[in-house]
Amino acid sequence: MKKTTQVKKSKNVQELPSFSIGLTPSDEDKRNDTDSSSSGGQKNKRKTGAAKGNEKKNKKKKEHKKGDESIASRGRNKKPQIEAQDSDETSSDDENERNGKKVSCAVENVKQDMVKKDSDADARLRHKMSVPKVYDLMHSVHVKKRKDEIIDQLNNCGFGGMLHICNWTRIHTFFIDWVVRRFEKEHMWIRLSDTEVLELKEDDVHRVYELPMAGKKIDTNLCSDGAIRRLRKELGLTGDYSPVVKVAELERILKTTEKPKTWVKGIICFIIHNILCPTNKGNVSLQYADILEDPAGVSSYNWCSHVLDYMKKGLQSPGVLNPLADFHFLMINYMDKMGKRSPFLTGKYKRPSLRDWDVKAANQELAKIHDIMGLENGLTAGVTSLYRPAEGPLVLCFDADTCPLSKVE
Repeated sequence: MKKTTQVKKSKNVQELPSFSIGLTPSDEDKRNDTDSSSSGGQKNKRKTGAAKGNEKKNKKKKEHKKGDESIASRGRNKKPQIEAQDSDETSSDDENERNGKKVSCAVENVKQDMVKKDSDADARLRHKMSVPKVYDLMHSVHVKKRKDEIIDQLNNCGFGGMLHICNWTRIHTFFIDWVVRRFEKEHMWIRLSDTEVLELKEDDVHRVYELPMAGKKIDTNLCSDGAIRRLRKELGLTGDYSPVVKVAELERILKTTEKPKTWVKGIICFIIHNILCPTNKGNVSLQYADILEDPAGVSSYNWCSHVLDYMKKGLQSPGVLNPLADFHFLMINYMDKMGKRSPFLTGKYKRPSLRDWDVKAANQELAKIHDIMGLENGLTAGVTSLYRPAEGPLVLCFDADTCPLSKVE
């Protein structure tokens, strides 16, 4: 009993080594060493695994940190790239906008040029005559079966001179503009300078066309509806009793009819519309019907005065389109009095004087005068000088010796 107690006490004091049955102390020691080494190895393994785990964690942290840094750096790098891209896009947009503005400006300039050209074209003065149409119809007389009767009828009416009309396909625009700018309807003259004018008189119209110069005044407002109906019926026009007829329809009738009186009445209306008294309308007036059936004859009316009266109303102010006047007469009258070789100066001009001029040569001569010296300086005959006495109004003097006011003291 005592021994047991002592052993227990000794166990409490110091732990004694224990031995297994069948094992020597050396084996035990080896086993203990092995156990300790294995436990130590396990501890080392655990330490190594923990260290490796920590390294992996640290590595992941570093990688994560690097990833964050790379993301941040990429973000920082991307921001200037985005800014650069935005700036590039902005610059490209600006360039496109500038190019668009250039294109729009170019288009606008083209449009303005077109508008300017259109406005220049609109501002150009035009005449409303059609000389070639009259020329073709007048020359068609020679193929008519009863051409001799037609020619006699034309001569009796005073329109025989139109048989000699030339094919004036062109009236210079500069001539029309010059006439309109310098025409003074109060005096019926074209002003050349402060002291010189070119008068437009009835005998000028007669010289060019040989139209009747004396007789009754023409007033188309006095034409009756009955006379218009009779003329329409004679021309073979059907339908209503309109005082006008289309140009193409009257032209067709004149090309086909063989009746001398009918043809002459129709051609007079056609000549008035296309040359003597041109209009802005596309219809030929039949309001000369009363005159055409007058028993006294068409030649009993003053057609030269009628042409000038119509010109006085139709020649409008400068810049207005389509001045209504017989520019065919105005041009030939000008050329009659232009140049030293003019037939008018020698008194040997043909009758009517429109026969004197070759169309091509006359146009070239007129253009030469315009380009070199100006139309106002190209006249050598028919120019009237205006004299202003010391006291008194402006006086037109045809002859200084016979002008009464020129002798006033």
